[in-house]
Amino acid sequence: MLREHTLPPGKGYWEREYPDSWAILQEIRTDIALVSEDITIPAENILSPRVLRSAVWQVTTESGRWTTHRVAQLLDGLGARDWQITLCAPLIVAHAQ
Repeated sequence: MLREHTLPPGKGYWEREYPDSWAILQEIRTDIALVSEDITIPAENILSPRVLRSAVWQVTTESGRWTTHRVAQLLDGLGARDWQITLCAPLIVAHAQ
């Protein structure tokens, strides 16, 4: 279950008020689309848009160092499956630095 403070804002507000965070979301979406093409699984099955938005929002707005392990725990808490975490945690961390 998502906690209310982990929910990202609406698209327009996010893009306008947090442009750096929004840009990271777009970059990660692009990376997931590339993985999608390589493994022939739809991008939304690799990581649901809801989970992706929530994860990126937290990674880009919460303080602290985001390691692969920390992102993996976050994705797990958001309901991602192990194989999704394995594919996506490194992508998210690469942009969180």
